[in-house]
Amino acid sequence: MRKLFTTYAANCARVLALAVVTCFGIQAANATDLGEIELGKTYEIEKYQPLTGHFTASEGGKVLIEGENIGIFSDADYTNEIATTCTGYASLGITYTFDAESGTTYYLYTKFPMASKIRISMKQELDFVNVEPAAGSSFSVSGTGTVNIQFNLPVTVGKASITANGTTARVGVSSSGSYISVDLATALTRWLENSTIKKGDEFTLTINDIKSTADESLYNGDGIYTVKYIAAGQPAQLLKYDFPKIFKSYFAPGDPDGIATLTFDRDLQTEGAEARISYGDIEAADGQFYMERLPVAINGAVATVDLTGKSRRVAEMIGSAAPQELINIQITGLRDTEGNFVQTTATGAAGSFSFNCNYLELPRIDVMADFFPAHGSSLADVDKLEIWISGLNGIRFNGFKFEYADGSETKSAVVNKNDCEFTPEEENSGTYIVAIPAEVKGKQDITVTLHELVSTDGIDHSNDVRAKYDTFVITYSSPDYGAELARLNNGDEILIETNYLEKYPEMFITYQIFDLDAAEGENSLIKPAAPLALNDDNYHKAIVEGSYRLVRGHRYNMEFTAWENEAAKNNGAAEIGKATILLLGTSEPFQTSETRFVSITPSVSTVLKPTDNVFTLEFDGMVNIMAADAKILSGDAAPISFATLEPEEAVVDENSGEKYSNTWVLTADKDYMQNIGPKMQISIRATDMNGNLVVDENETNPEESFVFIFNYDTTQSGLDSVIAPENGSYIVYNLQGIHVATVESPAELENLPAGLYIVNGVKTVIK
Repeated sequence: MRKLFTTYAANCARVLALAVVTCFGIQAANATDLGEIELGKTYEIEKYQPLTGHFTASEGGKVLIEGENIGIFSDADYTNEIATTCTGYASLGITYTFDAESGTTYYLYTKFPMASKIRISMKQELDFVNVEPAAGSSFSVSGTGTVNIQFNLPVTVGKASITANGTTARVGVSSSGSYISVDLATALTRWLENSTIKKGDEFTLTINDIKSTADESLYNGDGIYTVKYIAAGQPAQLLKYDFPKIFKSYFAPGDPDGIATLTFDRDLQTEGAEARISYGDIEAADGQFYMERLPVAINGAVATVDLTGKSRRVAEMIGSAAPQELINIQITGLRDTEGNFVQTTATGAAGSFSFNCNYLELPRIDVMADFFPAHGSSLADVDKLEIWISGLNGIRFNGFKFEYADGSETKSAVVNKNDCEFTPEEENSGTYIVAIPAEVKGKQDITVTLHELVSTDGIDHSNDVRAKYDTFVITYSSPDYGAELARLNNGDEILIETNYLEKYPEMFITYQIFDLDAAEGENSLIKPAAPLALNDDNYHKAIVEGSYRLVRGHRYNMEFTAWENEAAKNNGAAEIGKATILLLGTSEPFQTSETRFVSITPSVSTVLKPTDNVFTLEFDGMVNIMAADAKILSGDAAPISFATLEPEEAVVDENSGEKYSNTWVLTADKDYMQNIGPKMQISIRATDMNGNLVVDENETNPEESFVFIFNYDTTQSGLDSVIAPENGSYIVYNLQGIHVATVESPAELENLPAGLYIVNGVKTVIK
């Protein structure tokens, strides 16, 4: 109990210190006045509002104040404070005492009460309030194993014991504030084991030397409290358990290794038990700890947890590339048919068991397929499909499913595997001959997949054996369907080949990217629509603009939409088809970079002139800034990009080709700087070499860009930005390209009518 009493003493000291601070420079103005306080009465008070009152001691002795550490003074001016002693905590809160003299009036004041009730009394008797478990109830050692008694005042305690059938044993006892706690589990377990006591026997708990901390008065005059209970029987004992020695990332249905059992010496209750699987570090960042709840099936004396049929890969659980070696299974709430928690050696949870298992992530099974007729062709004049499949040892399926469009409806038909002709080949592969159902013939948008597919690795392989017919499809793509990528980098190339190019030679295609596992409330669209261009090799190609992190455990659909031509798209015509490429993220989830922004030159306190078009950003580590992530905004105009972004002494990442540096020099277009509004805003996103976002610690949303807002000197003419040729002349044109003048000095330029000109090739404002 050392920690409890240390905390209690610290709290008393803290509250007393607050009272001293509160009473410094006291002013009772606007206080709530309780007036003449009735001793022994509980008052409702308003928190955080000044409080005053007074009372007269009817006799000499200890005064007890409960609920609030209020200042006690012997004068109405609150100048002579009476010392008080903190005695602990009771039902109203903190308690403390002071010695009062009979007939003396005492004045109360506090500036900032934190309690909602207060009571002042003299010689308050120490009274019993409550006991748990209730007196006379059945007591089981497999529950908490403790008895908790509450009094109305803080107490100290002496020794405690239990007595049954003429035998007495000491038990552990402690007090904290107005509570006494007694541990009966050890003594009662020993008695049940040696038959000193049996189920149904009565036993008595006796606690001695219970005293009020306020005045050390004994409870009930003798300091003794007793309570009787009925002994519950000895709880059910665990006989054996069978848990996975290796917890695999997936147990297929029917796998006996995926069944965990606990067997006891007697029957259990069928309700109330629960299993929990936990994985990762509970103190780690959000998303780095996994918790799953499972039912517990009870059959007589056996408790069973079925772990099969669910994939638990690291990426699916915590999204981390650094898997933990162990995974924990905990079963809680197990009781026997008499209602007693089963016996357990675990601390802190009655009727519970916890097991750590070695974790194994199963490797992905290589499943591939080849269709004839080929994916993307037509089944109009075809009666049978030939489907070659490899990796058959790792999958089970019951047939082939045909989904097809029938008017506005999507329908399906299944061909049983036993109705197909199968020719086995080496290395767990073979060819199935599948008759095309009559109802599918002549239909459009036909998709063929495996029916009721189950895999031993727990991964969804439905897209590995899939073909589409009589519809728009992608026959080749880079990246591949199902590719595992950490990110799409600025400048990456996307290539697709389709089956519709011959039919629609002017076909226009756009693509966009969706996060299929975006968190609730987040926008799943991570890459807005952008067009692809047809190259000389009859591939449609797009160059990625910007950088997109693909997070581990997330699936991404790269969705392609096709129109007959660009005009059809622009005029709102219906698309001729859609197709997707699935990408699997491997990048670590968002983490804040330890790199910090240092400075920007010129500083945001600088009033910009038209010549101030170069901005230098310093960081305390190496960062990358993409062109798409550095924007300038002025007034209501759309954001524009910088003319150049150049790192100083850059380091190039070998994999992505991106440049990293502590210093980045961003140059704005000179013409743009000549005529902007009174304010200019620059927004920047920077990432470190681990791909983590460098954040602005001053922002409420750390994932937002750095934003720098500058004032702009609108009185500047911009003449300083004009560079004269070697002969010293300034050649002036208007915006229509008509020659206006040739002058020899800036002074002559200033004599021109106010307006916007092109001077020596630079847009210039003359005021």
